[in-house]
Amino acid sequence: MPLTKKSRNWKTARRRRLSKKLLSLIERVVKENNTLLTERQQLRDEINRLKGEQGKPGIIKANKKKDGKLSSEAERKEANANKDNNESGENSEGKKKHQREPKIPCRKSGY
Repeated sequence: MPLTKKSRNWKTARRRRLSKKLLSLIERVVKENNTLLTERQQLRDEINRLKGEQGKPGIIKANKKKDGKLSSEAERKEANANKDNNESGENSEGKKKHQREPKIPCRKSGY
């Protein structure tokens, strides 16, 4: 049975409607799932607190400065200059670094 132009349009329109409904249903289920996961974690934390166990530690991000700005070009140049100075044989306190002897591979006889 050949499909007419009208029946093809009807089927594609129906597929679009069903796709939209399916996507909205998926979005709603994902949101509800995230809400339930958050609530479950809060309840677990509360149970642990009531048992006398420690809660989650408060972790502070250490990669940002106090004012929230990232490093500038001048700070990067200064850091590179300090790095170059450290390679000259002195550490940040001005003391001489110990120079290690290079490791020489040991060859055992008889192999």
